[in-house]
Amino acid sequence: MSKVIELISKIKNEYVGQSDKRVLLVEGQDDVDAYSIFLTKKFPLWEQSWVVAKMGNKSQLKPTD
Repeated sequence: MSKVIELISKIKNEYVGQSDKRVLLVEGQDDVDAYSIFLTKKFPLWEQSWVVAKMGNKSQLKPTD
């Protein structure tokens, strides 16, 4: 299984679970923090429908096949 598929599966299991939340994928933890702060200021209830998760950079996500 490629790293990308494994990471997507992990994000679904850890952050989404059985909910209907959507996921905004960003590069790193700094981006998660920045988007979370911005979204909270603009849309205080955004976390009821969305999750911001880090994927890592392109070099970390190259397929291993």
